Amino acid sequence: MKNNIKYSLLSIVLTSLVLGGIFSLANLSVPINPSSTEQTLKYGNTVCIYKNSNLVECKNNLFTDRGRNYTRDVLNVQAATFGRINAIALGNTSETIGAANTTVQNEFTAANTGCGLQRAAGTFGTSTNATGFAIGNWSYYNQFTSTCTINVNVTGVFNTTTQGQAGESLFAVTTFTTVTLASSDTLNVTWYMWVS
Repeated sequence: MKNNIKYSLLSIVLTSLVLGGIFSLANLSVPINPSSTEQTLKYGNTVCIYKNSNLVECKNNLFTDRGRNYTRDVLNVQAATFGRINAIALGNTSETIGAANTTVQNEFTAANTGCGLQRAAGTFGTSTNATGFAIGNWSYYNQFTSTCTINVNVTGVFNTTTQGQAGESLFAVTTFTTVTLASSDTLNVTWYMWVS
């Protein structure tokens, strides 16, 4: 009888420890922002605007929530289902941009007389240094030619050249000093990107 009670108590204690351990493991949290001493993946992005080959401005931009999720998903098993982030969009906005943006406000399209400034696939480029290609650096650029007089002050980079397409992701966006283009003026937009 004493042995049965001993084994019953032992089983209760072991069951409690096992179940407690399982519940403890289920509640483990993964740090979202590792300490600065750990190596992490970082993203950087600057966009430069040129009017008729003259620099207007270079500016850092805002990495959107969808851009972060896109990066997460591309680096994981879903990479084959996403398009390349190379479609450059332009617009004219008074909106304050934020990480939750999913579109370029007042984006120029063929439907709204975008004056030749509709979303276009950028040309891929890599940065080089003394030893060859700079690790983790790349760019996309496109030269737009205006067909009318128009103001431009916002750009975004997407995974599709078709506005409103299913699966469309605004990767990053920024506003810049308003540029007024006349017919035949060119606007070169270069997105410099890097990971480290």
